[in-house]
Amino acid sequence: MISNKYTVGAKFCRKAHKGGGMCILIDENLHFTNINIDKYSEESDIEICAIRVYTPACQIAVVTVYRSPTGDITNFLNILETTTDKLYKNTTNLIICGDFKINYLSDSKEKPKLNSLINSYSLYSIIEFPTRTYYTTSTAIDNVFINKFKHDNYKIYPLINGLSDHDAQVLNLPNTFIPNNGNELFTYREINEYSIPK
Repeated sequence: MISNKYTVGAKFCRKAHKGGGMCILIDENLHFTNINIDKYSEESDIEICAIRVYTPACQIAVVTVYRSPTGDITNFLNILETTTDKLYKNTTNLIICGDFKINYLSDSKEKPKLNSLINSYSLYSIIEFPTRTYYTTSTAIDNVFINKFKHDNYKIYPLINGLSDHDAQVLNLPNTFIPNNGNELFTYREINEYSIPK
């Protein structure tokens, strides 16, 4: 059971440009640490933050990315590669997600470049549905990249949250056990002057 109480696991706040920034919210009952990658964020090109979630079986590094539509795609890919290289380890499950401003429902010159980079770390796009609908157009500019071989029975689906013009994406990894440390159920027998004779 997941609680409704979340804490900020990681964040990046813009300094030069107004509006924006990003964060990762995580259930306060989960064991995690912030991965400090602030030095890799460059406003307008790439904003990035990450956390490491600890489970009994493994560690999962979750990286969130935002790319501005006016940013330099070459610089974006170079920084994403540097960051991914720093975080990538065979013992760590890596999930990269966010708003890449590259539509995966159509072909573009940027899509093969991003795929080539991400695939070199055994990560693959799993979004096959629109993530943003604007009047008569639908795009999949938000994406989630996972290792499909480690998580062969994953499930992903859209969630219209009403908070943004982008829909949320919900990823379910059934074989990843995350203990619920905050909500344990205890049963005990009440002992008082009435229960003793019973």
